[in-house]
Amino acid sequence: MTSRHSSGDDEEPFIEVDPLVLIPEGEYIVRYLTYRTLKSFGQPKVEVTFIIDSPKEHRAVCLERFYNVDKLTGLEKAKGRFKPSRRGHLMREYTALVGPPSRNDRMTLGKFKGLSILAKVVTVKVDLNKNLLPKSSWYSKIEKLIKVVETDKPSLETPINTSSIPF
Repeated sequence: MTSRHSSGDDEEPFIEVDPLVLIPEGEYIVRYLTYRTLKSFGQPKVEVTFIIDSPKEHRAVCLERFYNVDKLTGLEKAKGRFKPSRRGHLMREYTALVGPPSRNDRMTLGKFKGLSILAKVVTVKVDLNKNLLPKSSWYSKIEKLIKVVETDKPSLETPINTSSIPF
């Protein structure tokens, strides 16, 4: 009979996990930071990252807005190339915020730079199959970009760590 001794080799390693961002639902003023292209469950998407500018208790928190697109025309990466859906949410919101692209076959998300945008933030409480998530797995996301707003505040430069923000 052999006995199993506890040694460092038998222990499971700790895996670093990014904390979920959870803030109250509502409307926030955000500014564009960057975007990346990716595939999720085989569907091409664009993930656009924004930073909250107002209200001040959530200032510098980063949130994402995900858009379905027709296809990726390059690799999945930061600032990757893609073809937006002509009638999709990205094209509709882009046109409402900055006007139609100067050419029908080209657009640039860089036009969002420097704009203060009113965004609707919601809490994700269910998974892809509509199953209720445990409260510890809830997170916030941008559901819709509403309009460009005027502000005299300077643009934020650096996001903060959101793991210490209570909900």
